[in-house]
Amino acid sequence: MLNFYLKLSLWTLVWCGVGVALLFVLISIGAISDDSSHKGVVVFVVALFGALITASRLRK
Repeated sequence: MLNFYLKLSLWTLVWCGVGVALLFVLISIGAISDDSSHKGVVVFVVALFGALITASRLRK
């Protein structure tokens, strides 16, 4: 069980990185302004959905 949570934690960090990269892309194309208050939400949502997807795959 500890192995499951360790893998899930590591994959969640990877998904946070994906969220940050997506955030930079959205800022660079102008979809989100640089001073927007929604920047943290983008990273959180990507990390959350990524963790859910990863958890469902790791349980199989």
